Amino acid sequence: MSLTITIPEELDRYLKFLEKARFIKNRQHAILTSLELFKKLSMHEWLPHIYKVGGFRTALVDTSFLLEIFQLLSDPELFALGRKLGIRKKTENPIYAELDTRLIDNWPIVLKDLEILGWGKFELFKNEIRIESGCMPTPFILGFLNGLFDTSFTPHFTKIGITVLVPTLKNASSPY
Repeated sequence: MSLTITIPEELDRYLKFLEKARFIKNRQHAILTSLELFKKLSMHEWLPHIYKVGGFRTALVDTSFLLEIFQLLSDPELFALGRKLGIRKKTENPIYAELDTRLIDNWPIVLKDLEILGWGKFELFKNEIRIESGCMPTPFILGFLNGLFDTSFTPHFTKIGITVLVPTLKNASSPY
């Protein structure tokens, strides 16, 4: 399908600048990517000063603010908080209510959701979860995924800043 649109001159200048600086491949690609993000973030549901993603109100907060809060908690507290929120997400999100999150085949749906929310890059290799550019502390993520997937994980850290979570036990116990 072909669609022709007229964009304001200011946006056109901005797109040309991004293209020249090689931040984007070309203007068409930038517009298509913008529409994909519009769709992924459910921006059609956004109102002035109210942002929703997946039907839930979302606050855009600088990660440095979150890290300040997280620094006030011990690793066991972070794990417990993450686990509580993972269980809550599983019970309150209508998509997850119909999805058995204990099944590894369903994990990519949840991991993609976390990517869309900006938590980092999550990849599933067999039953191991690889996390790149994560913005949440590992104990929190461990608890969150433990509560959501009802699975315990052991973290393995690489020298290049990637964390690999390996499932350990079938029960949902804390490593802390």
